[in-house]
Amino acid sequence: MAGSEKYQLLAPGDTFPFTCKPECWGRCCAATTIRVDPWDLLRIARGVGVATGELLKVCTFYRGEKHPLPVVCLVRRGRCPFLSGDGRCLIYRCRPRVCRAFPVGEIVEIGDEGRLERGYLLMHAASCQGFDPEAPRYRPAEWLAREGVTPEDMAQTEQFLRFLREAKERLAWSAWLDETGAWTVLRLLYDPDGWRERCGVGPAVSDALFWERSLKAAWCFLVQRAAHQDIDAVRIGEILRGEMEAPFPWEGSGSEDFA
Repeated sequence: MAGSEKYQLLAPGDTFPFTCKPECWGRCCAATTIRVDPWDLLRIARGVGVATGELLKVCTFYRGEKHPLPVVCLVRRGRCPFLSGDGRCLIYRCRPRVCRAFPVGEIVEIGDEGRLERGYLLMHAASCQGFDPEAPRYRPAEWLAREGVTPEDMAQTEQFLRFLREAKERLAWSAWLDETGAWTVLRLLYDPDGWRERCGVGPAVSDALFWERSLKAAWCFLVQRAAHQDIDAVRIGEILRGEMEAPFPWEGSGSEDFA
């Protein structure tokens, strides 16, 4: 999160002492980059009572190196917009996962055989005074659970990473996805409220279920683009409304289902 960090690899059984001290509240958020995934943005939107499309307007974006989707940040190399003047987090109850995890950094990847691989880093930020030898000690998983990183969070992250991996491995999307297409995929994943309104999907459909449908709709869009087909907006709407069954690309045949 913050600048001037030093990183230490952690094994799952390693422990570290930490307590967040009031005298340095907000320092880690005053000069930082906070990247958010789709589930982070949705949680914040629900927590502050705004639509996901409105929250996207306060985000910043940049082109990353690993895939053609714009990387979404609450802030990039600056002060978090949800940090109050006295150093309090205005969205503490619904803060992003990277904020919940600090000072633990998560390394989550999909390996060559399709298995989820997880590791941990301990981030020693120069401005942080929380590494008190007298503080309680935690294993990485204990700290994440204490700070509210839930199994549901982990499941959403895994689905998102698998989507990105399949788009790279099966579709080679970095070679052909243009800016317009990349923004369409981004909005399918990061603006569920906009698509709910557009497709007439009400609150009876849970956020978790609509997230799964959004991933499948985004995959449908990519498959059609990769095949140089006209985008079938009707089919995408049917997927989002649950009127068309579609597997995740890593669950079955994948691309053929939308050809």
